[in-house]
Amino acid sequence: MINETIQEIAKQSHIDISEISELKSLLTLVKQEASGIGLMISSERMLLMGVHLLAFMRRVTSGEKLPAMDSSLFAEIPPDMLALSSRILEAYGLSGLSAKPDDTEIFLMAVHFETARKLQEEWEQGGHVHG
Repeated sequence: MINETIQEIAKQSHIDISEISELKSLLTLVKQEASGIGLMISSERMLLMGVHLLAFMRRVTSGEKLPAMDSSLFAEIPPDMLALSSRILEAYGLSGLSAKPDDTEIFLMAVHFETARKLQEEWEQGGHVHG
């Protein structure tokens, strides 16, 4: 699924060889971490996460920062999803390109994980939702 995700992203946006390698590492970590907590990530959700991670990588490289978010929004995302998001994004920082990711980046990635969890819950309850 990871190679297919990267190929799909490459159809939409130019990706450098170095970005492909880094993105593949991050998506592999997403899959491993999600699997570790019993979270299934659909191919559609993986594509969305891949696009987000590529944009994140490019922001780190360029030094761009996202605007700060209202801290009350963080209460809407469970702490375990914020922690999972932080681990994924910090893994990219370990390559020496960045310090700890900012709270906005962590929140936005956590939304992907929480959405995947909610969709999985709906699926398990018979809702048969995709995404």
